[in-house]
Amino acid sequence: MMFRLAKAEEKRRIRVRITGMDCYSCSLVLDKTLKGIRGIKRVWVSYVLDTVFVEFDPKVIDEDKILRLIKERAGYEAFVHH
Repeated sequence: MMFRLAKAEEKRRIRVRITGMDCYSCSLVLDKTLKGIRGIKRVWVSYVLDTVFVEFDPKVIDEDKILRLIKERAGYEAFVHH
């Protein structure tokens, strides 16, 4: 009997700095903007840190697309913080 192992889903995490996020409502906008996007697995927003942590599948979506979504859909400037 032969078993096949399911391929492990590839995940990547990035820390995105946001310019102009200064309240809880801003963090809700960013959370709603990113959740439900194909390839994005988890989103955690901290307006105190001006940061969004994103866990995603790089085979489906990349960093540049995530940054574009933040700018186009939520209206914030964003950059990956390494």
